[in-house]
Amino acid sequence: MAYGMLYLDLTAAPSLGVQLGPASLNSGSIFVDWCDPSFGGRRRLHVHARRSCSAPSCAGAVGGEVGLEVNVPVPPVVVPILIPLASVDVGVLGEVLGTGATSITQRLALSYGAGGFTYTNDAHVDAGLKLSAGVGALMAR
Repeated sequence: MAYGMLYLDLTAAPSLGVQLGPASLNSGSIFVDWCDPSFGGRRRLHVHARRSCSAPSCAGAVGGEVGLEVNVPVPPVVVPILIPLASVDVGVLGEVLGTGATSITQRLALSYGAGGFTYTNDAHVDAGLKLSAGVGALMAR
């Protein structure tokens, strides 16, 4: 006996990623001046952060298959065996990916001298965004 079938295949797969690091302590120092009397400390920290998010990677395909079906009687049931002769799949695939990255450099200094404290905090932030998209075709036999 011959058989034939048509089918539709739809998929969507979103993704989300977060990365914190690497981080590095570039410099650090402590100073003490016994003559003044003053003392203090400094440090510099560099941190990278990255986030990525993709809209669902979408794919859609239409396919068909024809073949022969052989029914084998195995008491008390009949076991169907499908023998495909020809199969075709045609589809489209698309994806959009956005990635954001941030780099933070921070310098912190704290010192005491001449009867007063001094505090300095400087931060520098670099940020970027990358957006990429792709579309493709799928055909299988």
